[in-house]
Amino acid sequence: MEVIGMASAVISADTGTLEAIRSIRNRFGHAKFVESNERLAKIMENHRDMNAEVKILLVLGTYDLFHVGHARYLQRCREKADIVVVIVDPDAAVKLSKGKDEDRPVVPEWERLEVLAHCMHTDYVAFMETGDYNGETGLWLRKPCFHPDVMVISKRSPSDAEHEEACAKVCGELVILESQAETSTTAKIRLLLINNLHRVETALIAQVQAAFEKLRGGG
Repeated sequence: MEVIGMASAVISADTGTLEAIRSIRNRFGHAKFVESNERLAKIMENHRDMNAEVKILLVLGTYDLFHVGHARYLQRCREKADIVVVIVDPDAAVKLSKGKDEDRPVVPEWERLEVLAHCMHTDYVAFMETGDYNGETGLWLRKPCFHPDVMVISKRSPSDAEHEEACAKVCGELVILESQAETSTTAKIRLLLINNLHRVETALIAQVQAAFEKLRGGG
C-alpha cells in the first residue's frame, strides 16, 4: 500500500494501481497523473514558459460511472484549449456533496481517476484535495494553485451565481456547457435500482402465488 500525501488529505492506493496510473503518458511524454497541487502548478508554469500562447483549460468533476456524456464533454473541452486538466473529486468529497443517505460514488476514486487518465482528451489528471472541497465555492476556487485560461462547468451540475462568480475569478474565460447526452450517472443508478426492484418484486409475487397455490392444494 502506498499513500499520496496532500495538504489536507491522504489518499491510499495499492502499489499496482499507482504503477499502472503513473505509467499513463500524455502527448508531451509526461505522466498524466499529477500527485499534488504544488506539482500541478509547476507543470502549468513550465508549459507557459515553453509557449506563452498556450491555452490551458481546467475542468472539475466526479466522473462516477463514466458514460458517453462524460466523453463528449471532455471532447468539447479539448476543442477549446491546448491543454486539458481534469481535477477529480475524491471519495470523501463526493460523500460530502451527495449526502450520507446516498451511496456514492459507485466507482472508487482511483478507478475514476485512471479511466480519465486513459481518456484521449485529457492531458493531466489530479485529485482535488479534500480540504479544498467545501461546497460549490470550495477553497480551491478561493486559492487556486494556478489560473487556467478557460474553466468549464456543466449546466447540469448544481450551481448558482456565487459559484459561477467564484469560477470566473480564477480563469480568463468561464464556459458553461450544456449536457452532452440525455443520460446522467444519477439517472443510470436510478434505472438500475428500478430494474432490480422490479425483478425482486416479480420474484416475490411468484413465490407468494406459489405458496398460496400450495396451501389451496393442501386444503
